[in-house]
Amino acid sequence: MTKINQKTTPSESNLLAWLVGIIEGEGTIGRYWTNQNRYVLNLTIVNTDLEILSEVERIFKIIGVDSKRYLHPNGSNKPCYVVTIRRKGF
Repeated sequence: MTKINQKTTPSESNLLAWLVGIIEGEGTIGRYWTNQNRYVLNLTIVNTDLEILSEVERIFKIIGVDSKRYLHPNGSNKPCYVVTIRRKGF
């Protein structure tokens, strides 16, 4: 029997399930009152593994969500990255 080496592409539901797990383990969701008398909804994911956060950003792009990534100044030798989504006007 010959083995066929095919790379499988995860379905969108599998990608979303993976994303939910990352948000559950590494994320924070908050609602904040601003000095402009409105709420801001914020989702933040923090991790030292840039590959994980790149995949998070890729999934966000697939589902049409804009996100920002930046290097968090954590003061340690290992870089810490943050991906955030912010929605205003609640």
